[in-house]
Amino acid sequence: MRLVDRAPPFPWRDAERILREELGADPHELFARIDFEPFAAASLAQVHAARLKDGTEVAIKIQRPGLQRSVARDLRLARRLARLWELSGKSFLVSPRAAVEEVSEWMWQELDFTRELANLTRMRNLFRGSSHERVPKPYPALCTRRILTAERLRGVAVSEVLRLLQRPDGTDRVLELGIDRDRFASRLIYSVLRQIFRLEFFHADVHPGNVLIMPGDVVGFVDFGLCDELDETVRQQQWRYLFAVYSRDVQRMYHALTEILIPGENTDIESFRRAFLAEGPAWLRATRSGARRRGPERDSRRSPIAHAMVRVMQLVRSHDLQIPPAVLSMYRTLLGAETVAYEMSASADLRTVGRRFFREARWDEITRAFQPGRVEAFWLTTFNLLRDSPGQLQQLLSDFSDGRFVLRVSSSESPHTRRLRDRRTRLLTTGILSVSVSILLTLPHLPDIAGVPLRPVLTATLILLYIAIAWQWRRLR
Repeated sequence: MRLVDRAPPFPWRDAERILREELGADPHELFARIDFEPFAAASLAQVHAARLKDGTEVAIKIQRPGLQRSVARDLRLARRLARLWELSGKSFLVSPRAAVEEVSEWMWQELDFTRELANLTRMRNLFRGSSHERVPKPYPALCTRRILTAERLRGVAVSEVLRLLQRPDGTDRVLELGIDRDRFASRLIYSVLRQIFRLEFFHADVHPGNVLIMPGDVVGFVDFGLCDELDETVRQQQWRYLFAVYSRDVQRMYHALTEILIPGENTDIESFRRAFLAEGPAWLRATRSGARRRGPERDSRRSPIAHAMVRVMQLVRSHDLQIPPAVLSMYRTLLGAETVAYEMSASADLRTVGRRFFREARWDEITRAFQPGRVEAFWLTTFNLLRDSPGQLQQLLSDFSDGRFVLRVSSSESPHTRRLRDRRTRLLTTGILSVSVSILLTLPHLPDIAGVPLRPVLTATLILLYIAIAWQWRRLR
């Protein structure tokens, strides 16, 4: 939340060299003016203000020199660490290697500004006509893999507002800027939810340096290196889960969540269900209002909803369940937006915003069901059901009356449960063998085999069986 736009900048001579290499001309021939000092500098790039020949104000994003090599080196190290973590046998919310691969994909996306240009163009088209959201206009002729030129949005970065709010006179200073923090926070949450569930393409890096407060509390988005989308199945599952979160419905939250969770080797799904239903009401009680928490979590900058979502993830991890990596960018986006909005205005009722969005989205889903293509598919399915049902029902009754009706039941169990069952079986087998050897040793006369007395052999065998029983019993515990 803090380290977003205050990284040390690299020198103008390096920036000028990169501009010349990438654009194939002297920057002063392409732009009427360029500020040598960047107005924002982050870990991957810095941004310079400039003006085109026609007078248009633009922002030029320039990638840091040598970044590709350093990222590749760090990702190799991360992969080695991930393998070591998995060998440790610890429980993780997501597989370490899967998480590293997901982060790796995000990083290479961010380093390719042509992909960011495509994201920016698509997002601008989706936001066309919106009065509460703004996306800058790109200039493709002045964009390459390491350079991105786009319209400069005029507004105040949220990161700057958050810094102001830390000062004793911060609230007054923000009021002087004409910012309605409650309205902006509500619009930010609504916009992110709309991107995820209506536009089905969303800004996946909503941190304070990438969000601007524009005149009229319009939400301005910049830096589209990370954008993502959900497939229809995952979108529907997450729609049900988040609708339950904002509606404070613990049962629906649990059922929607278990649709996406991946069990691990030590998963006890029944234990997870009991813990979830026991703790869920306490998390959601905190979402009744937007007031800041009191007590040990008073200094937490998470909104109550974000806190509840994070607590759910912690519970998921503690029960050896995992979340598909494809869902992580959506959670990161929503948690980031919730946290930014909450820091902007602790009094904004973000839960009400979410409930309003999902009520409207539910009616949209009903309306979409009556679109010509969907109606046709519905009636075709209904026709096939009506056509085939009589014959299938007749076959079912015939099988039932002739005693050929079979009800197949299958059950699944976790790898941990299977291992415990196998260990109990081995312990029982070893116990039976030890009893058998003990009975043989009670015989007064035991034969010799190939001149070797059998009693010492059986005694040694019994000792080994006792050791095996003790070892297996310890593993079973």
